[in-house]
Amino acid sequence: MIGEIISNYMLDSRRLVVPGVGAFIRKDDGPVLFTELLRADDGILLSLIQGARGCSQAEATAMLEAFITDLKQGAALEGGVLIDRVGVMTLDEKGQFKLDSSRAAQDAYMQRIGQGKQGPAKPGKAGTGKAKQEPDYRNQNGIFVQTDKYKKSKDPKKNVIRYGRGGGMKLVITIAVIAIVVALAVIVYSAMNDPMLGF
Repeated sequence: MIGEIISNYMLDSRRLVVPGVGAFIRKDDGPVLFTELLRADDGILLSLIQGARGCSQAEATAMLEAFITDLKQGAALEGGVLIDRVGVMTLDEKGQFKLDSSRAAQDAYMQRIGQGKQGPAKPGKAGTGKAKQEPDYRNQNGIFVQTDKYKKSKDPKKNVIRYGRGGGMKLVITIAVIAIVVALAVIVYSAMNDPMLGF
């Protein structure tokens, strides 16, 4: 979502600041560059989020913070994050963001996550008029990710989310413990209210 906002905004604009991270800058009709020198919030990205989502400033701020977290984690853990039509964000050895806006870097990233080169959709079957769509491995912020949780298998049995082995037994034990605690509480309460015991 926010990756798309950045991508669309930078098609026609010269600068967009991601607060606390840096700024995307386009000189004339050249490639998009990135600098960490401009980090101060100018309010533009927040207002773009508010306009696109129809949300309050607090909600837009929360979405932006989630995007920044995804950006940092993706760059650190996945080796880079693609912002469509802008470039691939990576971290250097000093932990600073770098942007490679070359088409080769974007295509290499797409190859690495298994989506092939960026570009038009593959042609579909003859006579259908529909293009074959590649699977989309974007998270809710519009960032392409390379983790297995966004990839689906053709075998539906492999797409089942499993929370660990023995989950049924854990539930039985939990219910048994709760039943014992309740039973003890009832016994103690009964004993305290029994005049024969003298509590």
